[in-house]
Amino acid sequence: MEKVTGIDIQADWLNDLVKVSDLIYFEGPLLSHYQSISGDDYLFYWVDTDDTYNRWLVFNVNIVKIQDYLNRRISLYKLITEIDSGMLYKVDIDKDIQYHNVVMLYVHKLPESYIPDTDSIYCFEPVQEQVDLTSFSKNHNQGIFQAYFGNSGKVGYGTIDAELWANSLIQLVEIQKGLKKDFINQKRKQAKENDSHIELKVWRESTTFQYIGNTRNSFGALFKPIHEGIMYPGTKSYEDEFVDYVIGFYESSSDPEVFRKYIQGLDKKVLNSYKSFLKTITAAKTNFKLNWVNAGSLHKSSSDMDYKKAGSILTHLESLEFSDSEDIIITGKFTALNLRTGHYEFEDFEDETNRSKGYFDKDRLDAAYQIKWDKIYEVVIKRKEELKTGNKKPTITDLLISFVEQN
Repeated sequence: MEKVTGIDIQADWLNDLVKVSDLIYFEGPLLSHYQSISGDDYLFYWVDTDDTYNRWLVFNVNIVKIQDYLNRRISLYKLITEIDSGMLYKVDIDKDIQYHNVVMLYVHKLPESYIPDTDSIYCFEPVQEQVDLTSFSKNHNQGIFQAYFGNSGKVGYGTIDAELWANSLIQLVEIQKGLKKDFINQKRKQAKENDSHIELKVWRESTTFQYIGNTRNSFGALFKPIHEGIMYPGTKSYEDEFVDYVIGFYESSSDPEVFRKYIQGLDKKVLNSYKSFLKTITAAKTNFKLNWVNAGSLHKSSSDMDYKKAGSILTHLESLEFSDSEDIIITGKFTALNLRTGHYEFEDFEDETNRSKGYFDKDRLDAAYQIKWDKIYEVVIKRKEELKTGNKKPTITDLLISFVEQN
């Protein structure tokens, strides 16, 4: 191999890079795109080989320049010779993908044989790969949730149409909020039925996610839960349970009867957000995936929907009518009370968005004079929701059938 002059360095950070895709591939990768945990982009360019190693040039590059290269606006020659820092790395990689002989050097010190031709315009198609979410999960020591949009007229290599992303984000947030509320209500009911304690704070944190970056092979937003619990291989974490529930919502919607049962306890406003999301996907003619990987518990889950499937789901959702009744348990305080009409308003003391407005049943109305404004109560509410075809919002009726003062 060619002799290279530079500064020998330790580069453990190379082991944390995650492959996004191969941009040039011929009997093996020749130019590959990698991404760091913090979202920085790197290119690996193959330049030499011998009996032991394959030699690569590794350099940090702005995603905009990668897109310019893929869109044939600039050449690979310009991409390499006009690196902002003027420096790159020479790395020898063995057959076990171990890094050796890492050298930092200036671009102008490269052997002439390592520099592409001046007319090296891109004339290939990226080899799309599933980003290694396991690596992200290991580095964050938490499960990683990816919302992924496939290539289309509005989704490119690491880019997405601003209107598509804004609309999708609003709709997905509303869906997630509704699913979170119903999931926690289910956990409360289970705890009450089993006469056991529910770790409400833990469940709230396990169902709350924060954005940590995006992946580039198409456009994928990455999220992680704010809860940091101990994970055991082969045992589902709190987060695993919630994500399975979320993905089950999307997957079950392909079958009207299964979906009808799945959403019995769900706030029907979520369905309106879901319909809007399906319309967004079909209009953009893109596909949407959810991927979850938890390296600690060894749990994976995913859902995949193309725009044709989204259109089919939307058609049968428009024809469904729902009329459901369920018992909801809320712990909080009364914020309004009218003993003459029997009307009340009640608010979860930990989640102000979790509220109930309705009426006492006869027995509870007779005892309502005992209610104290400064006390915390656990209430049981019988909620009936009706969503009829053509209506944007469901009709909700709440009847309070139990209130118990908490110590």
